[in-house]
Amino acid sequence: MQSLSVNSEISRRVASFVEHLPFRDGSFDLVSMRFVVEHLQDPNLAFAETARVLTPGGLLAILTPNSRNPVTWIIRGVPNRYHGPLSNRFFGRTVDTYPVQYRANSIPRLDRLLLPLGFARRKVELNGDPSYLSFGPVSFTASRALERLLGAGPLRRGRVHILAMYEKV
Repeated sequence: MQSLSVNSEISRRVASFVEHLPFRDGSFDLVSMRFVVEHLQDPNLAFAETARVLTPGGLLAILTPNSRNPVTWIIRGVPNRYHGPLSNRFFGRTVDTYPVQYRANSIPRLDRLLLPLGFARRKVELNGDPSYLSFGPVSFTASRALERLLGAGPLRRGRVHILAMYEKV
């Protein structure tokens, strides 16, 4: 939880696992999962707990890597024990690195998990982000070329990030 203790943007901190949130039913109008979904061991349990703490009409905002993106395929191929050292080497990050699971990282999978829990999909977009794989000029140029390629026609389904908004109905 080191990253939580040093985050200057959060004034009221509560550390918990998403599968067991320490809040009353209907406590929030908005739950944001920014780069969280790819780490969920049990997405169904996590999303059920999210539904519990949301008010009716409350929103679940998700930003997560798309499992259909080639960069995600590469990350999945690297054993989790190497993610921390690689993040430190390429990006200079020494904070917490959590194992990736990618158990809910496609639009169809999000729908299959969230709709039965009483969510309605409000908006889903796939966006490109050439900085996701850029740790220098060469990789940035390659990443930009990949994002241009993935911006056309049916290849759009492979864009790097899923931006999703679901409403608890």
